[in-house]
Amino acid sequence: MSYARWDRDYWEGEVREAIGTRHALCAVWHWLVASVHATSIGVYRVPFRSLATACFLPSVQAARNAVADLADLLEPLGKMRFDRATGWVWVVNAARKQHDQINKPEDKRRRGRALMDEIGQAKLSPF
Repeated sequence: MSYARWDRDYWEGEVREAIGTRHALCAVWHWLVASVHATSIGVYRVPFRSLATACFLPSVQAARNAVADLADLLEPLGKMRFDRATGWVWVVNAARKQHDQINKPEDKRRRGRALMDEIGQAKLSPF
């Protein structure tokens, strides 16, 4: 996903206020939104080993716990959902933030096969 398309609320607003000074959770949030594993629609299974490595967490279990802690903070705000049993995450409104900018018929940036593949994978999710 692109940082450019996300509004400031996802970086500085109520999400940042909820996370506070927990820098590890802030790093996890940034990773969930903008890592190479994140999809443009925001629904994907979290590769916890990659998350642990990228965010300097000590173990895969620590990465899973960090996402669960983040979900406890952000689910009430409506910013994300996390299925603890399967490891699927949904960054709410990711698709809107990525695809609403594409509103001209001649603009074909993400209206192709890749988007359809992401939607197909999202159908496997519990959301």
